[in-house]
Amino acid sequence: MAAAIVGLIAITIYLVIERAAANGLPPMQCLLQLLQWDASNAYGTAAFSGGWTMACIGLAMDFLVSLAWGIVFVVLFNGVPAVRRNIVVAGLLFGACVMVVMIFAIVPIGYAPQMRETPLNLLNVLIAHTVFFGLPVALTVQRLLRV
Repeated sequence: MAAAIVGLIAITIYLVIERAAANGLPPMQCLLQLLQWDASNAYGTAAFSGGWTMACIGLAMDFLVSLAWGIVFVVLFNGVPAVRRNIVVAGLLFGACVMVVMIFAIVPIGYAPQMRETPLNLLNVLIAHTVFFGLPVALTVQRLLRV
């Protein structure tokens, strides 16, 4: 659970700061829009008019997804010696796999507006999922399971 929380916080902070810088919007507005987008996977466009209530639902959905991915990484960490030996590489590769599954398999089955698949957007999402999700999850799991 700790790894899921660390990964969720890191990727959320990255995405909010990146969107605020790219769009010239206040960070709180970017946070609201990001979490509403997450909720829109279940609620469609109605999520964008649901205020912070819908954003909290999006955050809860994010937490559940992060928890599931955290469990997957714990299983890999415990079952694959190469993951334990190369934790940074494993975390980055894990984050890349998470990105591919989320963008091309999970999000398309929901109702959220789809990301434009430009090279810049894909690079940004790759950085978010590798450096700011996969790596923090991996390092947290390593730290906690070696104790």
